[in-house]
Amino acid sequence: DSGKSIARSARELASRGASRIFALATHAVLSRGAIDRLGASDTEVIVVTNTLPMCIPKEHPLRKKLRIVSAAPVIAHHICSLEGMPIPESLGDPNMPKFPMHGPSVPEPEFDTRPSIMNETAMLAEFRNLELRNSMTTSEPDSIT
Repeated sequence: DSGKSIARSARELASRGASRIFALATHAVLSRGAIDRLGASDTEVIVVTNTLPMCIPKEHPLRKKLRIVSAAPVIAHHICSLEGMPIPESLGDPNMPKFPMHGPSVPEPEFDTRPSIMNETAMLAEFRNLELRNSMTTSEPDSIT
């Protein structure tokens, strides 16, 4: 919740030559000092769920890195399953492929540095888009070992 592990890991990855660093966390607890620590970290993108409220100043560097994934589709899926109800199709095109726990897919988004709320499928699509753009600008693939 302090962001120390993410900041320390990002620093270590950068020192070993990683050119791009992504961090994922289930809940953004963001206790004392975490906002500044994560904002100053070597991470390019930090993905969290919307399970906790956050208060990040408008001009803070963390806002440019943060991606918020909605937990609603997973919760809705489980509620419907427990109650024997059909899974809702209201989150997107019903003809698009579905993943068992994450609802319908959404079209691949453009990369955006503003904080946003997206489902996991959209988040993965954004990572694929970033990888594709990176592969077009570099001759060797990035690797983190």
